[in-house]
Amino acid sequence: MSKDVNVENMYEGKNIGIILNKTKLENFVIQEFVLDENINEHQKLEIQLEMDDEQRKNLERIIEKEDVGIEIELANADKDVKRKVFSGIVDYFEILDYGSYGCRILMRAFSKSVLFDRKNEKKYRVFQDRNLMFSDIIDEINKDYADKKLEIKYSDIAKKQIGSLIVQFDETDWEFLVRLASQLKTGMFVIEQGIILFGIVEMGEIKKENKYFSDYSLVRDYKNLYYKVQSNKVINLGDTVSISENAVENEGNDKDSSGNKGSFSVLQTRIFLKDFILKSEFLATDMKSYHIFKKYNEKIKGCRIEANVERVFEDSGIAKMEVRFAEGLKKNCSGKKQ
Repeated sequence: MSKDVNVENMYEGKNIGIILNKTKLENFVIQEFVLDENINEHQKLEIQLEMDDEQRKNLERIIEKEDVGIEIELANADKDVKRKVFSGIVDYFEILDYGSYGCRILMRAFSKSVLFDRKNEKKYRVFQDRNLMFSDIIDEINKDYADKKLEIKYSDIAKKQIGSLIVQFDETDWEFLVRLASQLKTGMFVIEQGIILFGIVEMGEIKKENKYFSDYSLVRDYKNLYYKVQSNKVINLGDTVSISENAVENEGNDKDSSGNKGSFSVLQTRIFLKDFILKSEFLATDMKSYHIFKKYNEKIKGCRIEANVERVFEDSGIAKMEVRFAEGLKKNCSGKKQ
């Protein structure tokens, strides 16, 4: 294996940069760092820092605000290339004061995708034009977050007509999108740079793993087969990884896992600091054979929504009508809030 491959995507604790409320933190020691990423879930970051008393005063001023932004960047050994692996919002902040010895900071944060999933913002929508595409629904949802500069991007799989009536009923936008994605046998992904994706997108770069240099196992979970890998590299959700079974890499080898090498998509990962090195434990699979269970909104069953008939017309000899659900949805929404 070449030297370039050995150091690719490998970082030490000192390579971690923290930007809080657009201010880069200085003079800290990371005691704990865990970043969890999973399909259909928000990224979750838990971090513990030790800082001097002067830094504590600066943090107290920052944390007085709500929804404080936090970013995590990884710098390579030369510090000339930085890689943003997390962009989110601080959910919990605690300062443990050591007096003259400084302080310990505890932080928990979630990716900005959590703004699509505020539990007090359940919504009601109806999409009745069967010629609409799933991408049109995503574009409609994105309009509500333009002021927050948030946008859900989508893969080509969303360029498919919905084909039938779709109702968002007492769901957050995130819950609704996860349900829609399951109908297309895909999911929601929050990946590097804080990008939120409907459906997985091939990012181009293939990250290489070798079973001789990683803890590696094969896992069967009901209908799905995974590769579980503990790696000394930083591997993120949505990454494409190749797993080699050769003790020495063969760059010209394109065989799958039954031979020497195969390419798989990462559906779950935990990035953590251990012995001053960032490591990953991840699950990867072949998305072509991955089974995603279709999700349903059980609250819709047996529910009645009033509708007003707007017009009745003929289309190719078939009688059709357009109906308006707005008033009926308002009544349902009002009833939930009482």
